[in-house]
Amino acid sequence: MKYITLPLAIILVILASAFAAPQEWYKGGTLANATPIEWKNATQRNKVATCADFIASLWSKKMLKPSIQNSIESMEDFKPYCYRLVAEIDVALRGSTVSPKVSEIATALFITEKWVK
Repeated sequence: MKYITLPLAIILVILASAFAAPQEWYKGGTLANATPIEWKNATQRNKVATCADFIASLWSKKMLKPSIQNSIESMEDFKPYCYRLVAEIDVALRGSTVSPKVSEIATALFITEKWVK
């Protein structure tokens, strides 16, 4: 009986995970106040979700420049901006181990890249 129970349990775990609802790509970002080291050690998924939070916040306040603001109709429209922002933050923090926080870098990038009004 012991030899049958273990394979059955493994099969049930695999089936349960296969049918689990995937989390949206833009949810679960936790890096807004992260240090450079925390950012560098974070998963790509967390970085993208955090950037989605940054951009969505500006979009909801209508602070993005019109060409960006008006081009966003759904969360999927945020995606290219999120990936670009992740890449730019990665470059900006290259070699840095202390301050500034990721949110400060993102703010500076929004201004220098002219994404905001």
